[in-house]
Amino acid sequence: MWPALDRTFCRSLGTISFGAHIGHLGLYLVGAPPQKHRLSLSRRRALELLASSPDGATNELLVVVHGIGRDTIAGLVRTGLATARHESVRTGSKTIRVKRYRITSAGKMALEGWPARLIRPPR
Repeated sequence: MWPALDRTFCRSLGTISFGAHIGHLGLYLVGAPPQKHRLSLSRRRALELLASSPDGATNELLVVVHGIGRDTIAGLVRTGLATARHESVRTGSKTIRVKRYRITSAGKMALEGWPARLIRPPR
């Protein structure tokens, strides 16, 4: 049976460490605090926008209207937090192809604050 972990605040470093006292061995094991993966402000904003749009969002909407950089969108797709699909849209008598972005389940987990090592986007 594993011992319960104690939480200790280090005033000088401003960090929280986790440790366990193993009395019968006279040991106190100390570990590093669990680290959270933090999204950048622009990535968080883009993911929140995609999460609020059930049909996803087009490149023009993200870049022109909301000012999200093309590099940010490409990074979300590359890391598996969003998907990109080409779709045909009919406007009057014309049919145009647009790229529509949608959030993935990994993207939703990142928004909820899951650590990056636990988020496994599908390959």
